[in-house]
Amino acid sequence: MMLTWQEQYKVKSYETDYSGCLKLGALFNYFQDAAWNHATHLKAGQKDLENIGLIWVLHKIKINVTDYPKWQDCIALETWPSNKDHLYAFRDFVMLDGNQNALAAGTSSWLLLNTDSRRPQKIDTLKDPIPVIKDKQALIDPLNKLNGHAALTGIMERRISYSDIDINEHVNNAKYIEWIEDCISEYLFEKLRIKELQVNFLAEVKFGQTLAFHISEIKKNELYIEASDIDTRKRIFQSKLVLG
Repeated sequence: MMLTWQEQYKVKSYETDYSGCLKLGALFNYFQDAAWNHATHLKAGQKDLENIGLIWVLHKIKINVTDYPKWQDCIALETWPSNKDHLYAFRDFVMLDGNQNALAAGTSSWLLLNTDSRRPQKIDTLKDPIPVIKDKQALIDPLNKLNGHAALTGIMERRISYSDIDINEHVNNAKYIEWIEDCISEYLFEKLRIKELQVNFLAEVKFGQTLAFHISEIKKNELYIEASDIDTRKRIFQSKLVLG
């Protein structure tokens, strides 16, 4: 059984932005792909959970990016389970270039949800215990609670469509990152890039919902973005990012 998992990727043209660099949303797809494949190897993958009425959902994620690969670059995504407690499974990852230099590093926490009740379940509900590597950390920084900000400005609205929905019948986590990139497009077109990002996922989003996005500048090149359901005003996610 491999406790550290690695997947190889070649950056495709449709995964890049106007400058030919990998979009952050595409990196999240890489991470999700590697995480799912490793979970399957550890007998805790999508098919294993489907049989017992459970799904994995991303709870929080934090990533630091040193450099972005470009179109046709070959990279490796390495991931491993770094810790667990009664409700959360923690998974770290690094993105490496062809010379094994770290381009990005991140940490994340995951919940098990009951597919009927959508309520969190204890990690020890799983038949096979998840092994962890506690002495190997991609990031030292903890996954903290994010504070809301009073000085928020509405920036866009989005109605959830067919293309947003994944195999778990809710919005895939990489879509949230694409929305965040859309919220800061003026910064990205000024050749700034996301260097640090934390996203806390607070509620599932389903087909047909409409979200309102709000932004606040904490200080120069440090932003807070959140989204809420336009009808219920329920907060859907919070994020904090640093540009550079």
